[in-house]
Parts: sequence; structure tokens; C-alpha cells
Amino acid sequence: MVAWGDRLDEDRRSVTEDLFDVRLALGYHHEIVGTLGEWTSRHPLRERSHRQLMLALYRSGRSHDASIAYQRLRHRLVEQTGVEPAPATQALHHRILAADPLVVTI
Repeated sequence: MVAWGDRLDEDRRSVTEDLFDVRLALGYHHEIVGTLGEWTSRHPLRERSHRQLMLALYRSGRSHDASIAYQRLRHRLVEQTGVEPAPATQALHHRILAADPLVVTI
């Protein structure tokens, strides 16, 4: 029964992140920055939601905050798990640092 509950919780988290993707695709980056910030605080090791937050911040003209979000995630990952962020997360951070105007994917 515990495994079933854990699976449902993971499905709920994944669907919530799918919704964030849809809202980002629709251009609602300004509107979801706060919600994504809260979500990443509650789920500090979920890289997908951190990439979403970084993207929303960048698209909102807050590239410095997007870079800080990456550094915060990287620090947590290295400290708590001993691993660096995934290549997709690192690539997004590099594109943000380069002020890539085509940062549209996560």
C-alpha cells in the first residue's frame, strides 16, 4: 500500500510539472514564477522543476535570478547527493549565461 501511495505522489508531481510546461509554452512565465519558486522549495532535488523556474525567470527578464536558482540547485545536489546537475540543466544554465535569445526549451 505504501508503494502505491508513493507512486501516486510521484504521478501527481509529474503532472504538476507537465502543467508548468504547458503554462510556460503559453507564455505565462511571469505568472508562474512565484508558484515555481514555492514548488522548488518543497521539492529541492527535482531538476525538471528547477529548469522550469530558471526558464520562467529568464523569460521574465531575470537572468541573474535564473543563474542564482541554478547555483542553489547545484549546491544542494552536490551537497546532498554528490552529483552535479544533469546535462540538460547545465546546458540551460550556459544558455542563460550566454543570454541566448532562443531559450525556449527546457
